Amino acid sequence: MTKYPAAMITFYDEETQTFKTCVTLRSRVQTAIDRAVVHTVEPESQNEPITDEHARLLGAMAFLQFAAGNPELRSRLQTTTKEPMNWSPVKRPAE
Repeated sequence: MTKYPAAMITFYDEETQTFKTCVTLRSRVQTAIDRAVVHTVEPESQNEPITDEHARLLGAMAFLQFAAGNPELRSRLQTTTKEPMNWSPVKRPAE
């Protein structure tokens, strides 16, 4: 079987206030991935099961990232975080 490494892109559509997801070949977005901050979600072992907790963690990370860039979403979040969220701006690295 031929493998086609994929990338899933999820984004917030401000106009419709909805979250959208698409899948594309990773080669089409690799340049953007190379410039991005990448967060690893365990399991890091190839043999470790992927559980509901991993799915919750990935989803929560996505929603927190969207809320960081879209302050209007913050009041809609009804999630629990390990530490209280600090929404103060951070210094962004130069591109």
